[in-house]
Amino acid sequence: MINQKGQAFDVFKLLIAAVIAIAILSLLMPIIGTITGIFTKDPTVEARTLLSDLYNKPLTWKETAGVTFSSSNPTMAVAALVEGTNLSADQVCLSLGDFATAEWEITGSGGTRKIEHSTSTSRLVKIAVECARDTEDPAQDVLDDELTSRIGSATLECDEDGCPGPTCCMVVLRRT
Repeated sequence: MINQKGQAFDVFKLLIAAVIAIAILSLLMPIIGTITGIFTKDPTVEARTLLSDLYNKPLTWKETAGVTFSSSNPTMAVAALVEGTNLSADQVCLSLGDFATAEWEITGSGGTRKIEHSTSTSRLVKIAVECARDTEDPAQDVLDDELTSRIGSATLECDEDGCPGPTCCMVVLRRT
């Protein structure tokens, strides 16, 4: 529609509305970014869920969706992984899997073993879990072979006395 001066007034109203919408959106984006941070998945909880699920399903490999290690949540401890499961801490082996780099390490011994992410930046990873039972070969040896066939030269770190069996599970970091 054209007003008395010959200008397209509706077009200017639309342009002003678009500029205001962009300004509001630019103010809301940082807020939306912090809200989505609330919904990141805890690596320990996700790995514990897989351990509980796979305990009675030997040689079944499952991976989580992406989980975040952050500066506020940089570790995944074996003691926390086995809470509420049928496993003891010495039945869980850890592997850095795809992340055998300086920013990751396995620390502690026995029930205090944990995977630590040592940088201040957040890191999105997947966690894979697989369990094995003692057969002709000890469960830990079976898991070593499984890890090598799936990833290659990754190292499996178990309790210093080895996995006592009859069931042993591994928790492995994977790239997303």
